[in-house]
Amino acid sequence: MPTISNSGRFPIASTTSCDHLGLYGSFVVLESPRTTPVVHLENLRTYLFLDRREDVQAYTDPKPSLLAAAVSAEDSMELILRCAEEMEGRPK
Repeated sequence: MPTISNSGRFPIASTTSCDHLGLYGSFVVLESPRTTPVVHLENLRTYLFLDRREDVQAYTDPKPSLLAAAVSAEDSMELILRCAEEMEGRPK
């Protein structure tokens, strides 16, 4: 059985959530006490940093709803392992 390291800081969204920002692609909000937040977007062929306040705000405003849609770290690990086992054709 595969093992997954878990820091408990990166929960995933529940599969029952139908509408949240996380469905439109991955992103990272980079925050530091000494600078303003920056959003990092990445896909197969390119990446983009957003630093304009209104662009960053489009990613930071939905944070409470994303956290509400997320399952616990333990449930996230269970879901990932279950999906990996299904993809490999192994029953749970």
